Amino acid sequence: MLSLISILAIVLVQICSSLTLNLNQGPLKINSLSNNTNDRAYFTSISMGTPPQQFQVLISAWSPLIMLPDINSSCSTGQYFNSTGSKTFTSLSQSSSISYVDGSTSGILSKDTLTLGSTISISTNHQNFVLASSCDGSHYLEKGVLGLGFGGGLTSTSLVATMYLAGQIPLPSFSLYLSEVGLSGEKTPKKSSVLMIGEYDLSLFAESPKDGFTYHDLISNGDQWSVTLDEVNFESLTFLQEMSIKLDPGVEYIYGPNSYIAEIYSYIKLRHLCNLDPKKGGIACYCHETSNFASFYFYINGHEYSIPSDHYVERSDGICYIYIFGINEQYWILGSMLLRRYYSIWDYEGKRIGLTRSINDSSSSDNTSKTWVIILVVVLVVAIVGGSLVVVLVVAIVGGSILVLFIIYKKKKKYRQSILIGNETGEDRIN
Repeated sequence: MLSLISILAIVLVQICSSLTLNLNQGPLKINSLSNNTNDRAYFTSISMGTPPQQFQVLISAWSPLIMLPDINSSCSTGQYFNSTGSKTFTSLSQSSSISYVDGSTSGILSKDTLTLGSTISISTNHQNFVLASSCDGSHYLEKGVLGLGFGGGLTSTSLVATMYLAGQIPLPSFSLYLSEVGLSGEKTPKKSSVLMIGEYDLSLFAESPKDGFTYHDLISNGDQWSVTLDEVNFESLTFLQEMSIKLDPGVEYIYGPNSYIAEIYSYIKLRHLCNLDPKKGGIACYCHETSNFASFYFYINGHEYSIPSDHYVERSDGICYIYIFGINEQYWILGSMLLRRYYSIWDYEGKRIGLTRSINDSSSSDNTSKTWVIILVVVLVVAIVGGSLVVVLVVAIVGGSILVLFIIYKKKKKYRQSILIGNETGEDRIN
């Protein structure tokens, strides 16, 4: 009798655990991404430890590891993690260092309870992170880093892999919408920046939701999200050598091979009076409001992605600061300058990145709306030539009404896509 009761109790516990897991399974939407005054880096709030210690950390996809500065570290920041103040902290007694684009950190690999989100939060027990004892380079790194690097996908101990394998999120991916203000702060963002872990929403952030994402397969299983770059155009300059391009929302500027960047500098100097920028190491040019700089065009697997000059040129008191920098590597690095123009999904299981024009991109418009306008104009012209005022009025009223209703319909209609896990064709479906 007792053994039967014990068996029933075990079964009941398993059922309850399963129900709890299913109730917790859902996307984590972090709305309140903040950025610094120049709108080039993005941060989010996380809590680590028990009781939780809160941090405002940089969002980066360069490494899969989360990093927090130790209370005894040399990192010059106002927020530190006190490991002795957390009853769930575990040191793995293993040295770990992380090299970023513009800095590095080193410390001890550790584990503790991580909490993400505010109104709806998800906690992961025993989440790996680096407790940093030293920080070199960008002052952004000293605040801490939410590492969203690929790191081998679902075989890694990255945050997304940990949450997905624990059944806490429905998809092994995260999506990112970055609001666009520009380096000089002259634009008003259409929406606040949003990080969604385990989900994405084309209806909210894509310029044309029905078009979906254009996916690019990763070319390595390393820490970074690297895809194939076919070509780079900068006005009359064309760089045709195939190489990789690494994407990371934690990167503020455009980075490319030294030889290519030197050519771009020379090209700019032929058209503007420029000097070396002693603060950043790039160039600064004398300019006025009407001074024009070329746009960048990057071709990834045959698809064009553009970055206009107002994303990499900062104008201040008659000086244009050019945020393009050379590196001693044979690859390019793009970050928030590109990702403010394109809504993105980062798929750990599919080993790919998806990009689509975001609602920030005013250059992208709905082709159907354009078609309606063209048809309406043509019919009006024909009616006017025919000389019938009644026909003109009827066409104008009916056609205008249809166009207005269509625009309202487009704004209200919600498109939502989800990745078909295990779909052999690799195609997407619209729910």
